[in-house]
Amino acid sequence: MLVSKVVVLTGGVGSLSVWSIYSASAEDANIVVFNFEGSSSMKPIMEFLMSKYQEENKNKREIISFNISSVGSNAGLKKILSGDSSFALVSHDISKLPQDEKYKNKWKSRKLKTITLAKEAMVLIYKPPKGCDKEIVVSSENISKIYSVLSGYSYETQNLTFKSLINENDESGKCDSFIFPWVKSTGPIKSGTAKAFVDNPLLSDFCKSKDNGNKDKCEAWVKNVKSSYGKDFRLNYVPEPTRLHWDNFKSNLQVGAITYLPSHFVFLNWDEISKEGLKIAKYKPNGTDIALTSENFESQINNYTWNRTFNLVYSIDDLNKGKNKELLTSLLTNACLLKDLKIGTFKYSVKKSVEKINGSSSSTECNSDAQEVDLEKQDETEEKVK
Repeated sequence: MLVSKVVVLTGGVGSLSVWSIYSASAEDANIVVFNFEGSSSMKPIMEFLMSKYQEENKNKREIISFNISSVGSNAGLKKILSGDSSFALVSHDISKLPQDEKYKNKWKSRKLKTITLAKEAMVLIYKPPKGCDKEIVVSSENISKIYSVLSGYSYETQNLTFKSLINENDESGKCDSFIFPWVKSTGPIKSGTAKAFVDNPLLSDFCKSKDNGNKDKCEAWVKNVKSSYGKDFRLNYVPEPTRLHWDNFKSNLQVGAITYLPSHFVFLNWDEISKEGLKIAKYKPNGTDIALTSENFESQINNYTWNRTFNLVYSIDDLNKGKNKELLTSLLTNACLLKDLKIGTFKYSVKKSVEKINGSSSSTECNSDAQEVDLEKQDETEEKVK
């Protein structure tokens, strides 16, 4: 029987040391456990980056372990703001939160900092009627119809069919069928994926061209779409985690079914998804159709404006506790390797970094043209004076 010191890095209290007795044939090892809470979509990203960190520490007398609780972006944010978590995973834009009156004081007192690890696209997948050769293109022409169907709030008419979502004329009649929309059961604001879906720039800009007589009506509709679900259309609900979202959608799949999913999940599981006869809707942000694929993702992600960011939030007060600084240095220097997961990446170097980790897996490509990050500089909590 060997006695090993277990260091658990979790919660607002920082590091908690506990003595644990276990049986092992190797000599004593220091066991370090990191806990992350938040977006289910970020789980594969963190698993990938943590595997790199584990690899960097494989020759040390330490066992690196980690837990990822897929409680949703907002739940993760709530926990870190209240001091009940050390790391939050948030899969939507939070750049304005430090200035938001609702969060500003807690953000400042907790000394929170956000690092954007990657970004990805949002896509619609759908099952077209048999023989329908027309494609759905998400554009300014049909944006009100798409969000009427997928929010439950009708903008103009309730008589929408699958054919209504196609911008081309269908003289064959083969594209006419009912629509079966599937959305997150937690609503459009609690899930990072659902929030990214309603944060479509085409939807946000939809009312700009309306005259004064219709603008108020339009803006009220968009506000409803971005905040709750209506009852003008029958919605079908899927649970929060992305894998369960897909599994529920697949098990109830029928012609006319439509839902939204993050691009990395779609591309990493494309063989399974395509076998079900599903298609990815094109996206038309600036007058040009973009047919996003696994192959062209890296070259098209900056043109595909319907995207979201993957953010890691931590407290600067926790930075020097345990191995937090070393961990964050590893996550950032390896962030560009995430392109293997079919997501948009960033290149970072860490200012005043800890001593280089033995066997670091970060490549020369990751270190070239990298943006320097100061881990100890807090996010802005006040508007800058112009």
